[in-house]
Amino acid sequence: MKTIFICHNYLDESFASMSFHLANHLAAKGDRVVFISKKPYYELENRHTIGQGELILTSWPSKIKSTSFRDFKWFASLYYQYKPSVVIGHHNGSITSIITSKILSFGKTKTLEYYHVCSDSFIEDSKGISLRLRIFFFRKRLFYHLFCDYVICPSEYAKTDLAGFFKNKNGITILNPLPDRLLNQIPKNSTKKIIIAYLGRLDPTKNVLEMLQAFSIHLKEYPESSLELRIAGSGILEESIKTKVKEMEEVKFLGKLNYSQVDGFISESHYLIVPSKFDNLPTVVLEALMNATPVLVSKSTGTAHYLTDDFDGFLFDKDIESMKKLFDRVYLDSSNIKIEEMAKNARETYQRLFTLEKYYEEMEKVI
Repeated sequence: MKTIFICHNYLDESFASMSFHLANHLAAKGDRVVFISKKPYYELENRHTIGQGELILTSWPSKIKSTSFRDFKWFASLYYQYKPSVVIGHHNGSITSIITSKILSFGKTKTLEYYHVCSDSFIEDSKGISLRLRIFFFRKRLFYHLFCDYVICPSEYAKTDLAGFFKNKNGITILNPLPDRLLNQIPKNSTKKIIIAYLGRLDPTKNVLEMLQAFSIHLKEYPESSLELRIAGSGILEESIKTKVKEMEEVKFLGKLNYSQVDGFISESHYLIVPSKFDNLPTVVLEALMNATPVLVSKSTGTAHYLTDDFDGFLFDKDIESMKKLFDRVYLDSSNIKIEEMAKNARETYQRLFTLEKYYEEMEKVI
């Protein structure tokens, strides 16, 4: 029985769902999986027999950052108890788990770190490279080089960023998956309005204020436009976006949604838009494809590499003029027949690239 450690959130939602399902899949195949969860938090160790294997749920001593001496000591004890052959790390818990495993195993434990950084996004949202950010990036570079056998990148965009910014060639591309939750495909031609949905953080690199400016220019040129923009999310630009939306009757602001509302919000829309300036592989795009909703995606995101313009959505540049032309294109080109065909193609793209089964296959090769 192989023992595998996974450090993430044991939640069947959004980005964390891939680790949740991977843990259960590996256990069902006969492995012992020790899942160190941030959320939910386990005060006591939970053991479950799954198929031929075992799933053990536990949590770090520290509930916020897992990098204290206490956390290293606790993990060392856990390591000696189970002697993992593979450690998969996400977020700050990976630092403690991967470094300790490599040291205690004399380099024998295979370590897989997930690449969540996206350096351009970090730098812009931080308003430049401060001393603190330089130290953060330097520590990351050492960590990748000294302790990680593989750095799992969710897109080719992320792999290029890893190699270029951190000078690390241990990156491997494994696309993030999403569980298939689609029960019934909702027809997209049920309203006179063409609804374009935005769902995500309201931070500078998400380009939402610029998107609103482009939409305003579109409406001035086409006052009869049938487009309606719906924005859901929260972040540091929330108040600025609320103020801007008040000036635009054709834009609705819904605020932050519970995760249980995500599928409904996306399914009721004709398109989902991701105007990000930089992004590795936004989960919301996978949620749209899974829900058979065509996507409007900035070419500056990792997802653009896996989509085809005018097939499962539209691709566009991140500047205001290009986004204005995108809205023009959607308004002028989107007949009911075309929207339904693109919805079908979006669903096919999800089934071809982003299912859990594809993910299991790729992860098993590395493990």
